[in-house]
Amino acid sequence: TKAYFSVLEGGAAAIIGGQEMVDIVSGNPLFTDAANGNFTLQGCSPALNLGTGGVLQGFTTDLAGNSRFKGIVDAGAYEYQAAPLTGADRLAVNGHTTSVDIAAGQTYVIQAADDACRSVAVITSNGISPVSGMVYVTTHIGSAVQAYNGSPYVQRHYDISPVSNASAATARITLYFTQSELTAYNTSLGRNVLPASPDGDRSNIRVFQYHGTPKAGQSGPGAYTGTPTSIAPDLNWNAALERWELSFDVKGFSGFFVGAADAALPVKLVSFEGREGESNTVALQWKVTEQVNMVEYTVERGVNARDFSAIGSVVGNGDNESRYRFTDAHSLPVAVVYYRLKMLEADGSFSYSKVISVKLSESDLIVYPVPARNFVRVKGRGIAGTSLMVVNAQGMVLKAVEALADSQEMDVSMLPAGVYFIQTALGHGLKMIKE
Repeated sequence: TKAYFSVLEGGAAAIIGGQEMVDIVSGNPLFTDAANGNFTLQGCSPALNLGTGGVLQGFTTDLAGNSRFKGIVDAGAYEYQAAPLTGADRLAVNGHTTSVDIAAGQTYVIQAADDACRSVAVITSNGISPVSGMVYVTTHIGSAVQAYNGSPYVQRHYDISPVSNASAATARITLYFTQSELTAYNTSLGRNVLPASPDGDRSNIRVFQYHGTPKAGQSGPGAYTGTPTSIAPDLNWNAALERWELSFDVKGFSGFFVGAADAALPVKLVSFEGREGESNTVALQWKVTEQVNMVEYTVERGVNARDFSAIGSVVGNGDNESRYRFTDAHSLPVAVVYYRLKMLEADGSFSYSKVISVKLSESDLIVYPVPARNFVRVKGRGIAGTSLMVVNAQGMVLKAVEALADSQEMDVSMLPAGVYFIQTALGHGLKMIKE
């Protein structure tokens, strides 16, 4: 019997008598519906791209009249007409549960029970107490990256539950993830801690194993009891199937989640608001959730949306959810003032909030007496600590002093009679007449 570039269920052992074989694959060819005579190939058939144009002997179409040249020729009578399935199209969907009856010491490549193209996991029963008997594997995929106790986890996660000896059984497991799922994790964190590409940094990825039986109707880390075990897996990028394969040894089973070593999310800032208060103040308040290891919130102020300086801070209270308040008692003599928060974590890392603006009432800056002789007094809300300048009509600064209070006297005796302007460093100005 001669078999070239073929898929044989049972492999060489299925051939009786003499054998001449080239590039034989042993396995199920995965026809679309062989029982009903449909021998076209599924998108994950091992027969895809198995053949060679050299054996076609002039035939350019398959049995259905479709072109044979869709990349590498497929084995069989029919050429698959679409691109082979890869990535998420080859993995189990959300909520799918597959059961497998495991014999100790054996390896099981688990596919979805209702879709042979979708991979679930690989379980090798080994170790000091090899897992055996019926095992249920459920795939969960969140609609977005979620966090538990301040740490995010990849959307795809698994629950593996043996019927017998779940707390002590041992095995080696391989779980699958897509690059887009790892990318979504990085995006939620604001930096790349998991591989950002197939050749990205792999050193930070971890599998977090949660023991126990999940609470009914729940699937996240909070559904399990106890402290998670952190596992550094072996990583392989399967380029042909466009997926990550994470392999690791376990003792005991249940929930498996993927994240990064020491990758707590920054605090989630729900809101940050400000308004003008009484007595020339600005009242600020902000609300946070998922507050973990936050040290303090520094309030920074500026007269534009680029340059800021710290004006005070509030210590983090450690609660998961909290609302904070801060009063700027020395608001500036400008039309609009800008604020942002610098949020400092226990490990020294920090992040900034969005910038907010607060519109203030018109400046109450006044200059008197009018006209002035030897001295002029400048009075205005918030001028303490700022520079006051005497400017001529050509814009030349003739004199500058620092205001020590919100009412500051300036010596103008050396100036000749004329019209001048008193300006603050913040851009406000009033006309001054010198006699």
